Amino acid sequence: MILVGFDLETHLFKTGSVLPRIVCATFAMRDERGEIDTWGRSRSPSEKILLSDEIENMLDTQDVHFVGANIAYDFACVRNEWPNLTTKIFQAYEDGRIHDVLIREKLLVLSTTGDLEYMRVPGGGKQRLRFDLQALTGKYLGIDTSAEKNDDDSWRLNFDRLDGLLFDEYPEDAKTYALGDAGHPLEIWEVQETAAQTREQRSTLDTGTFRAYAAFSLQLMTARGIAIDPEEKGLLELRVADELVPEKLRKLVGAGILVPGQTARPAKRRANIELAAKTLGISVDAAAEKLDYTDAQVAALTAAGVTLTAPKAQKKSTTTLKAHVEKLCASLGIKPKMTDASNKNPEGQISCDADVMDRIAEKDPSGVLQEYVHYQSVQKLVSTELPRMNDPETGLTAECVHPNYDVLKETGRTSSFAGDKYASANIQNVDPRARACYVARPGHVLASIDFSAIELVSASQTQIDLFGHSTLGQIINEGIDPHAYLASQLAYYLHADFRASCDEAGLRTPREIFEAFSECKKSKNDEVVAFFKHWRKFAKPTGLGYPGGLGAETFITYARTTYGVEVSLETAKQLKEIWLATFPEFQEGFAFITRDCVDPDIVYIDEDDETAQPQPTYMYTTPLGMTRRGCFFCAAANGRFMQSPTAEGALNAVNKVTRACYDPSLNSPAYGAFPVAFIHDEVLVEIPENEKKHDRAFAIADVMVNGMRPIMRDVTVKANPALMRRWNKDAEGVFDADGKLQIWEPKQ
Repeated sequence: MILVGFDLETHLFKTGSVLPRIVCATFAMRDERGEIDTWGRSRSPSEKILLSDEIENMLDTQDVHFVGANIAYDFACVRNEWPNLTTKIFQAYEDGRIHDVLIREKLLVLSTTGDLEYMRVPGGGKQRLRFDLQALTGKYLGIDTSAEKNDDDSWRLNFDRLDGLLFDEYPEDAKTYALGDAGHPLEIWEVQETAAQTREQRSTLDTGTFRAYAAFSLQLMTARGIAIDPEEKGLLELRVADELVPEKLRKLVGAGILVPGQTARPAKRRANIELAAKTLGISVDAAAEKLDYTDAQVAALTAAGVTLTAPKAQKKSTTTLKAHVEKLCASLGIKPKMTDASNKNPEGQISCDADVMDRIAEKDPSGVLQEYVHYQSVQKLVSTELPRMNDPETGLTAECVHPNYDVLKETGRTSSFAGDKYASANIQNVDPRARACYVARPGHVLASIDFSAIELVSASQTQIDLFGHSTLGQIINEGIDPHAYLASQLAYYLHADFRASCDEAGLRTPREIFEAFSECKKSKNDEVVAFFKHWRKFAKPTGLGYPGGLGAETFITYARTTYGVEVSLETAKQLKEIWLATFPEFQEGFAFITRDCVDPDIVYIDEDDETAQPQPTYMYTTPLGMTRRGCFFCAAANGRFMQSPTAEGALNAVNKVTRACYDPSLNSPAYGAFPVAFIHDEVLVEIPENEKKHDRAFAIADVMVNGMRPIMRDVTVKANPALMRRWNKDAEGVFDADGKLQIWEPKQ
């Protein structure tokens, strides 16, 4: 292996230019004596061809492996600059020849402690972990680069000033900075190799190239972005403003939790009030009592020389809110949740977070907290969703937003987040009320393609891998809806009339009961159809929550917050019993976690509770070889059975889809489409709106299925496409008389 450190310096990215113009590239490689040799090439006219040729030659050389920090950004910029290198870049990723030391560091931590947020420090404290090149350079090489990385006048933010110069013409400190960004990752990679001492660490580190490939695919999604409909955004802003007027929040205002804002108004001096009254043609008393002035009236008063007070924004009184929560908790006989202790508040304060509201808001007889929950929900649109659609530089609505991704969380899933350098969004958690603002570009449609019940497929495959059998997997392979199947058993045991009708008809076996239940879906009686939908909805939290090892009490919260299903503790226990009777292999699965997945080296001790006993933690290995350590039982069960295998299969599918869409050498029908978002088990793709849209959508679905199959080998995998003009989670496949996929339109 020939390891080459690689890095680019570019213009600064911004809205509409997430992959900006390259200024220079730097390289690092050990020579025959073991010394690190570094060199650079600029994008100046005389070096540009040398630069592209050098990168291409390295891509062509099978022994060359690239290593960098956030190297997905670098190769996305290279592909953007030289599209002719697209096939070679994708092939290098497929061959596992591109490495990212930041991703590798996360993998090492997962296989060592399992905690990607904090590390233990001497004395029993915790320190937040950082996964950036500055932190790793300090940790592994003992070099402090904070000044170079953080100062506003450092070269990191100013390489555009050097665009057009030869690399040798750069100031020495600029060259030193750029060369370090290539040389440091090379050295860090080598130290990481020696740090992987155990079999689990080695196996986990080897999955780094797969993750690096996924980071590249997601970087291309970020760069493409999703278009914004400014008219729909404007309508949403109007609806939000209307929801937040004091007249619609009377309970909050009456309780003193919400203090209405005030427009600018005349200062309370007799002469000033009289002048205001004369200017507006109203009585002096009316002018003195008036609280809300229009912009036109304020302008008229200003022109007339009336002295005005400053306007006051509507605000929330957290002190009054805490007092209300404390009083309600006392009336309910429960202990209020407290925030963590601080120097200012050693005993903490009354907490009013979402968890508290979820537990007690519906129990508030005054209705104040129910209204507060609604207020907070709408306020989220004002403070989060709507601003993310704006260009940070201009404050105006952007043409599109560019979601960012973190390619590795504890379970192996990705997360998304909004950046601050360009219009961006946390696309995996967009408020449903804001989704309609996200649309296809002109001449395109959005294709939503998601896997069907993929976490249940994952649980089934895991059971087969571990024990050789799965009732759930057999049902899925027969083409039966697993949620409906479980719903039939829940209805039989918990709904007396349905059970009586089954017994009267002599239906005893689970399959017979399911067939009778399925007929309800086809009924012309709305009540019978509603019965079917009710129990299928009940089955979703049951079938997806209990495989993750939830207890009955935790399940109650999960069912309510995730699916809006309300159950009592007794019902929750009954649901679990019926679920285990329906899919008994999960008893073996939980026994496996308890028996074979205990982490031998990590024990959890609650340092805030002196009487707490040490608790065991668990570890497991994913299908691709990533080991996760130090997790609790539920996290181990949920991760091992469902989330981790699904995440690896979904990312493999994303890689395959991205290459099919971007790489012309594959001759895929998917070529010419653009993946724009990844939401766990769903890929959102922008497809040209032409006669090929049906074939292209199903071609992408096939690629996704083939990407998932290396993980889900024995259980049927399905991916279902739907076409739409604007993003809507309710979209489903709509077909014409010839069976061709058409564009779904929402009901008005």
